[in-house]
Amino acid sequence: MRIRLALLALALLSAPLAAEAQVRAQGKELTDKKPEPAPVLATPKAPANFRQILREMTIEMANAARKVNPRFIVLLRDGVALLAKDKWESDLDDLLDPKGLTADSRPPVGTFQRPLARAIDGVIEDGLFCGRPQFDQPSPEAERNERLAIARQVQEMGKRLVTLDACQEPRLVAQAYAQAERAGALAYVDSGSAARLAGVPIDRPVFENPNHVTVLKEARNFIALLDTKRYPAKKDALLALAATNYDLLIVPVQMGPNQEPIEVVRIKGKERDDLAALRLKRLGTTRKLLATLPMTMAEIGRYYWKPEWRGGDPAWLVAEEQGNPDRFVVAYWDPGWKEILAKYLVDIMAAGFDGMVLDEMGAWRHFEAINPLD
Repeated sequence: MRIRLALLALALLSAPLAAEAQVRAQGKELTDKKPEPAPVLATPKAPANFRQILREMTIEMANAARKVNPRFIVLLRDGVALLAKDKWESDLDDLLDPKGLTADSRPPVGTFQRPLARAIDGVIEDGLFCGRPQFDQPSPEAERNERLAIARQVQEMGKRLVTLDACQEPRLVAQAYAQAERAGALAYVDSGSAARLAGVPIDRPVFENPNHVTVLKEARNFIALLDTKRYPAKKDALLALAATNYDLLIVPVQMGPNQEPIEVVRIKGKERDDLAALRLKRLGTTRKLLATLPMTMAEIGRYYWKPEWRGGDPAWLVAEEQGNPDRFVVAYWDPGWKEILAKYLVDIMAAGFDGMVLDEMGAWRHFEAINPLD
């Protein structure tokens, strides 16, 4: 297993990088304790197709993981936006081909991205029925229908639609679950007032399932616990999850206020497996465990973070997230960041997770915004 994981990391690091030389940030020496925003990227003569780069990276990650474990589950959060060709991409085609020599052969706006859909097992959509853009409010119907139209194409390929909604009013919670059931979606509604996926409800799951879950399609419910800082330590978050009957658990690879990593440790024949207590639901049947892997955002406190890093140094830390100085948009095609992603995936698989959620997928929006085509 260790040899296969080492080969996995090597394969990811040696994979070709789409348009990696087209966009760069300039590093600079910073001495302040708190990271500062990176300098704004200059608009290149020919901007990259930032969505397509991320599609290709997703396919690379999924294919590499399945070479090690063919049953490894890959879900794409915020994925619907990547599964259809956008007008920005069409405008980029026009910019790169001003004479229109390839116009007749180009896929039109809205074209379904079938290669990406084939590479994954499903998509997770936030706020499809409630909570987007405002907590405890129904989501706009027009946007919902647009996203559902793309999601249905994913479902027609045998993949799963997973929904993460955020509302507290009982009528809206019930409505969200009912709408998700009609859409054939696997649903979780976060009813905490902060709606930050920060706690484990003590209630039994909606659509509680007494059966074993051996593959993703057998799951009838799930929970995502992505912010565990409210728990005194990693073990407390693990105990809270272990006491549930959810079919599918989605968790970060670090837990607790000190962001302790989930791991398997073998010392002198003894083993400590952080996930051992989670593998069975409280009623005794099996479930699936998925870890999140942030694809386009870096965060202070993650296990890979080095104290000397600042905005713009390394160069792939290109922009501080607005309102949060601890998080950075990354140039996700950069070899330095891809090295971190490769190790992230190796660690997830070595810990024994059944799959991963490719999370924090939205940085393409930042790069499109600073590279206007009109």
